[in-house]
Amino acid sequence: ESVSFADDDVKTELGNKLKERFDQILDKLKEAVEYGNVFRDDTIKKLKEIREKLSDL
Repeated sequence: ESVSFADDDVKTELGNKLKERFDQILDKLKEAVEYGNVFRDDTIKKLKEIREKLSDL
């Protein structure tokens, strides 16, 4: 049982770090859009996929 708690802690910590990094990427994209940069649709689709996977964690 203690192993499952440790495993959950690792998953939670990893999920938090991934979410933090994803948020940093989104901030950079928002900033770039404000300056007139354009992104391809596949980039946005990939970010949506990552966001969905993070919400499952």
